[in-house]
Amino acid sequence: MTEHISWSHFVEKYLVSGEVVQISMISRHSAMVHLQRDAVFDGKRVNFLVIDNLKNPASLEEMLRREESRLNVNPLDAIPINSLQPSTGRSMLTTFFWTSVLLIGGLALFMKNSPGPSSQQIFKILSPSKGKLAKPTGIFFKDVAGMKEA
Repeated sequence: MTEHISWSHFVEKYLVSGEVVQISMISRHSAMVHLQRDAVFDGKRVNFLVIDNLKNPASLEEMLRREESRLNVNPLDAIPINSLQPSTGRSMLTTFFWTSVLLIGGLALFMKNSPGPSSQQIFKILSPSKGKLAKPTGIFFKDVAGMKEA
């Protein structure tokens, strides 16, 4: 379960511990904090936190760098901040459309350029065979079958 915390709680408890790996913006006023693997706080294993109610998300990096400077963190060891953009239905639909177009086009191109029978010949091969009549021999089923089968 993910714990929801404030900025000041994050700074006082988690940032000073050195367990923060990165921060990802997940909405206009929330950020997800990724902690070191197997980080333990208050006797519980914690991997993620959510900082809620960020008043000015645009200045998150500035606030973080100020706190890192106060804690004497080397700028080379600064915590990276990512911005996660949630995908919309429209972008997913566009991706599905172009993926389908590429797959169908690739299949058509493969079928056109592949050695062997063409697609029209394949359908002729797979069509049901035409029945052929045998020359009449004068022998019937009842002549060769026993009484129960006839």
